[in-house]
Amino acid sequence: MKRSEGAPMPASKASLALPILAGVMWGSIGVFVRFLDAGGLDNGTIVCTRMIASSVILGAFMLVKDRSSFKVPKRAVPVLIVGAVVGSAYMNIVYNVAIMNLNLALSSVLIGLFAIWSLLLGRVLFGEALTKRKVACAAVALFGVVLISGVLEQGAAASFSWFGLFMGVLTGMMYAVNGATTRAMSNWGMKASTINFWYFAIGSVSLLPLCHWDQVVSYVAADPLASSFWLISQAVACAVLPYVLFAMALAKMDMGTASTLELVEPAAAMVFGLVLFGEIPTPLMVVGVAVVIAAISRIYAEK
Repeated sequence: MKRSEGAPMPASKASLALPILAGVMWGSIGVFVRFLDAGGLDNGTIVCTRMIASSVILGAFMLVKDRSSFKVPKRAVPVLIVGAVVGSAYMNIVYNVAIMNLNLALSSVLIGLFAIWSLLLGRVLFGEALTKRKVACAAVALFGVVLISGVLEQGAAASFSWFGLFMGVLTGMMYAVNGATTRAMSNWGMKASTINFWYFAIGSVSLLPLCHWDQVVSYVAADPLASSFWLISQAVACAVLPYVLFAMALAKMDMGTASTLELVEPAAAMVFGLVLFGEIPTPLMVVGVAVVIAAISRIYAEK
């Protein structure tokens, strides 16, 4: 998985928008989870149905546009399976376990560590330069995530379970695995749509034991139109578009830069909470958003 083969060209300012858009979309996951949870779906069922719907939507698009894009090089199959199961499907499950055992604020900080893991993996696997600027921007953005989470105000660090802490750290590592496997396959010339279709298809199969179909039937039967809207919308907004955008980003820039830019996700989640649920951010949270934006602006200024 060395950088020499198919390594991305230096990122343009336009391409830097790709991971930011992906982060904003991932920031909306909480909105969909709230509505689906209220409808009686548990975590495993929500994630599994999201991946099934995503594979169907993306697969239909590929059938119409280019059927050859379903093909996967033999050498990519093991990497694809790891990315689908570890970095995609069960990363979401582990994160759900983390937030059930930890304060949500502390969980968001721990998953934000994926930017640091990505910097390290990018260096080890692809020979990406570990510059002072990259490290500084990632550190500043992560500090902004800490402020946005409210962990400093709520004292979440003072009360946690060791199991929950482990699961939170593991989530960030699994998130970074997704970036590494995606980057490797992008280096081999695989399209973003190909990578993510198989992520969703393989991931959904691996999650079938955790999916409760009786919950899905009851949810859809209660209000077919509204239920179908939420199930399809969560697939498009929380999986298909952001995963494809992030994969496109990794084909154009190094893992560290893409992962740091994607840290806009907690800021987006805060805005969604304010607009849709009337959740008023504290002054420190607002400062956190400014810090994240400053770190991202610094990356743009260097291009």
